Amino acid sequence: MKTNVTKSAPAMHTPAATQTLGIAGLTGSAESGSGSGSKSGSKSSKAHSLETPLQPLTKRADQSSPPSETAWDRSGFLGGSDIAAVLGVSTYRSAVDVWLEKTQRTPSQADSLIFRFGHFAEEFIAREYTRARGWPTHAEQTSLVHKQYPYLQAHIDRWVITDASSDKAALTSTKRILECKTSHPQQAHLWGEPGTDQIPASYYIQCAWYMMLAQSPICDVAVLIGNNDFRIYTIKQDIDLENFLLERALHFWQEHVLKKQAPTPRSENDCRKIYPKAQASKSIEALPPLVEAVKEYHALQKLIKVQEEQCSQIKQTVMQTLGDAETLTHLGKIIATWKSSKPSIKTDYQQLALEHPDWLIPYQSQQEGSRRLLIKEPS
Repeated sequence: MKTNVTKSAPAMHTPAATQTLGIAGLTGSAESGSGSGSKSGSKSSKAHSLETPLQPLTKRADQSSPPSETAWDRSGFLGGSDIAAVLGVSTYRSAVDVWLEKTQRTPSQADSLIFRFGHFAEEFIAREYTRARGWPTHAEQTSLVHKQYPYLQAHIDRWVITDASSDKAALTSTKRILECKTSHPQQAHLWGEPGTDQIPASYYIQCAWYMMLAQSPICDVAVLIGNNDFRIYTIKQDIDLENFLLERALHFWQEHVLKKQAPTPRSENDCRKIYPKAQASKSIEALPPLVEAVKEYHALQKLIKVQEEQCSQIKQTVMQTLGDAETLTHLGKIIATWKSSKPSIKTDYQQLALEHPDWLIPYQSQQEGSRRLLIKEPS
């Protein structure tokens, strides 16, 4: 397969997503790959070689679960919900999380209330989409599989039927995808004007992934924000972006999953997940640059302590001003509150263990110890 691969992330017309998740810096957050090629306009870029027949995923034993990538064994492939994490623009998972799942170091993402609600809401959102656009939809029950790289897969929500016919031929010829989403009202600012492509970066990447595997020129995203704000967005195919996603996916799978080499950690949590246990008595000699970094760490800690003390003094001043008042205002606007929480019942487990230790035994289990990082100041 001859594929025109670009080394840098093409610009995406998602101002809201760019400002929030930094999608313009994709190549900065992803490790550089080994692909080659030059960037060209999307009109001249060549599409990917994909398999036309759809191949079903292997279902779990629990057949009652709704069809979705999240409800199946996902360790053997990269899906639409993985690629944003691989690129570092997911707010829920990191590339390390994906690597742990694909190398079976952690279980595949399990079924949960959030996912079940998403499946439940999909039918309603799809009906609202049909009501708004006049186009019926068809739920896709099978997986799209890349012809040359079968570990690249996707499970779209629905196909849009844009003509009067409803047979299978018409369904697959329209190639318009519908993705159904729900969003919390506090996340409404991540969504731009309806009708545009200004959606959260992780969803934008997911749609591009699906269009790549479906050879689809367009994807609509219908979202229900809260329970009273329904919007529709439209994402158009971008071959340059698809080439970039393909390059990153191949690099991740070949260099990290197959070789079982963890990607570069991007957070403390990533480090804890990659290195959960220490080898007793193993010691490493620090090089000079790291020693200097440790010195800087302690200098920053001292600065943080000073600033925390300053913040504490300000909080004390606000509390003294409020006294027994609940609200502090300025020009009619609330700038601080100091409210009493509702009464709660607390169980004294320490006393319970002293008086009735046998009662706790059936509910006790041994937990794995965690590593505690202690950074000492160099002498």
